[in-house]
Amino acid sequence: EWSPNFKNVTINNPAGVSMAGLTRIISGSLNLTNGTFSIGAGGSLTLDGAPLNRTNGFIAGTSTSDLAVTGTGANVLLPLSSSISLRNLTIGGTRTLLMNGTNNLSLYGAFSIANGATFDNGGESQIINGGGSPSILISGKFLNRDKDNFTGTNGAIPGIVPSLNRNCTIEFGLAGNQVITARNDYQNITFSGSGNKTIANSFTPLGTLYITGSAIVDARLHNIGDGSTLTNFSMDGGRLILGTTGTQPNMVGAYTITGGIIEFASSQASAQTIRNRAYLNIEVTGNNVGNSD
Repeated sequence: EWSPNFKNVTINNPAGVSMAGLTRIISGSLNLTNGTFSIGAGGSLTLDGAPLNRTNGFIAGTSTSDLAVTGTGANVLLPLSSSISLRNLTIGGTRTLLMNGTNNLSLYGAFSIANGATFDNGGESQIINGGGSPSILISGKFLNRDKDNFTGTNGAIPGIVPSLNRNCTIEFGLAGNQVITARNDYQNITFSGSGNKTIANSFTPLGTLYITGSAIVDARLHNIGDGSTLTNFSMDGGRLILGTTGTQPNMVGAYTITGGIIEFASSQASAQTIRNRAYLNIEVTGNNVGNSD
């Protein structure tokens, strides 16, 4: 009964509504008033610039359901009563798809975040392997608010190895403490929100490291950057704590620092020296710190 030319759709049935076997695009609005709206087996739903408005009700899927959020328009928060299963999930255009931070996404096919689009896991919502060989391709932004890490145990993506495209951004944005997963393929990495962002192992972003808000990036035990890769460093808030020896920060690309504090905190036997760059605020708390130039 769902004509392909319906622009606005309202779900108002306490018994639920299923679009199993249908491929439909909503360009107006999707309004959840009552009941569960199931994409259903073999169903494909695209919100092309359409907002998702909820008074009551939820969305559900299956291992053969597809969901796409594309175009331009308001952020979409998935209203879930439990974890959702999807075959393929696509975020395109300049849209942002948000999880509720509690329920998980079981992925059976492909999940892609296009350049300009954003996925926000909301907290402890995970993308888990539902079965088969699911894939994750990140070209836009993955905003991770999981307290544990990004791709490690108990992290945002605990069982699938994502592909990070050249211009993508991984943002650790919890308003609280987070453990930072070490990966050798970070492109752009952002630390935002608040709390301590503890570096688990040394890593080298290939693009730009950006610190903002009141995030405290704790690199007392491990390096960010390898001293040769042209990793850029941008900072307009927060704090970067450096505790390893040698010339620090270990990032050797362009620096754009308009806020925040860089703390040189090494007290090791070998000296820590300050890289020759333009800084805003510096604190020296270690007992073996010198000026490198």
